[in-house]
Amino acid sequence: MRSVLNTVSLATLVGMAVVAPSRAQTAGGFLLGPAASGSLTIDSTNDPSIKGWTIVLSGCGMSLASAETCAGSEVIPTVSNTGIGITLSLVFESSTGGPLLTSGGTNRSDMAANITVTAPTGLNIYEAEVNVNGSDPTFPSRGIVVSQTVTTTVVEPGISTNPTNSPTLQSQTFAPINAVSAGTDFLAGTSNGTENATMNTATVAYTAVPEPVSSSLLTVGLAGLGLVRRKIRKG
Repeated sequence: MRSVLNTVSLATLVGMAVVAPSRAQTAGGFLLGPAASGSLTIDSTNDPSIKGWTIVLSGCGMSLASAETCAGSEVIPTVSNTGIGITLSLVFESSTGGPLLTSGGTNRSDMAANITVTAPTGLNIYEAEVNVNGSDPTFPSRGIVVSQTVTTTVVEPGISTNPTNSPTLQSQTFAPINAVSAGTDFLAGTSNGTENATMNTATVAYTAVPEPVSSSLLTVGLAGLGLVRRKIRKG
């Protein structure tokens, strides 16, 4: 059973290089360009399929030891109804069909991004998840890592995932809120040298549920509808 996590740390976000908006590479996909002076905003204006969600990617920076830039990578947003609410998934993958990030030789790929997500009116986000698909044949115990620290009104405990862990999918819950920010790190390999790590896709997701007031109004409305039906039957 998921439990709500509460912390009292003050919110702190580290500024990073910024994403340059570009044309969609695949259906529903948005290219991530090299560091530039803008940010990438995805909302119903440029992607009606996300149904009122707003995503702002305000960083796509690489470590100094990285093997490549963010160019050639893309993010694909999708919205789905799940058993626990309405989930927005952001899948990061290569636009070329190859691996998203690869480390080897004297390089290590480490892509970091700031993600701000706002749920549609009437919904509050209460859960964040991370997942990854990849391999590290040189050092399997290190694997490919996606880590994320969600910022609401406080800094929530970080979450991370690694293909060598079971299950790969990791999640955290927190007090429901309409908008959250997250510092997210995609790391292929954990050391310089001859390590050969490959990341195929990395996914972060946020699940929202109706606001308490909305839920109460819905309950009252359904109860009222039931009373009307009973009166009609009696009449």
